Amino acid sequence: GGIESDPPCRRDFAIEADPGLLEIVLDNLLGHAEAYVPAGGIVSLLASADALEVRNAAPALHADDLANLGRRFWRKDAQGAGHAGLGLALAAAAAKALRMTLTYELRDGVLHAALRWNV
Repeated sequence: GGIESDPPCRRDFAIEADPGLLEIVLDNLLGHAEAYVPAGGIVSLLASADALEVRNAAPALHADDLANLGRRFWRKDAQGAGHAGLGLALAAAAAKALRMTLTYELRDGVLHAALRWNV
């Protein structure tokens, strides 16, 4: 497994934001994706002018689980052993402090976590 950017992020891409808060969001989104992607899976990072999106296969996740993502201490099942269930809650709080939105979608078994600004 690993993390890849597809297509590669533009070199001139810039976000004007508090770097510490942005690091909290990205570190927790990428850490969550890497922790829960199936063995040998890929975590993808995509960037556009108004969003950063982290994608990973999430075969155990169901649409009704999405409302729980970002809720403190919530974990889908025992697979979360070793995690406190706070990472996505911290990411959501940091996104809010940045005046950005953090949303989750499940499409064809792939979790799309998107951090958006200018919305």
